[in-house]
Amino acid sequence: MCVSADLQAKSGSKQNPNDVGGAIGDVIIYNSKTTPCQIRGAPTLHLLASGAPLAVDDAASVSPTVAPVVLQPKGKSTAELVFTWQNWCRADPGALEMQIALAEKKGTLIAPFETGRGTYIPACVTPDKPSELRVQYAYVAAGANKLQA
Repeated sequence: MCVSADLQAKSGSKQNPNDVGGAIGDVIIYNSKTTPCQIRGAPTLHLLASGAPLAVDDAASVSPTVAPVVLQPKGKSTAELVFTWQNWCRADPGALEMQIALAEKKGTLIAPFETGRGTYIPACVTPDKPSELRVQYAYVAAGANKLQA
């Protein structure tokens, strides 16, 4: 199993074409160590601004099951998770980061939102409702999915 110390990540968001005013984004996770490891289980996400949590309802994955993904060493393969963020009714939070709490108490890692990947903030659609963050799916392999020495 991968632990957070083995991993690095980056994140971004854009306007969700399927949700007026909503954001859709992803987190790309890769293994920075010299041996492969496996990432599995439903993560929990938290949005941060300047290291502090945003007033957003966090949620674990809405996917019923999350398949394991093998991450090859030195970034030779990646895992992706996709999230949606809706209804931000406060001031511009500034630079964002996504905190990923790995399943099975394998630690947490931070994925900065990169300008080139997008930093869209959702619109305030219903001011009397909370802002919500949801994991749409987690750990889709972008590379090989077999352990290799």
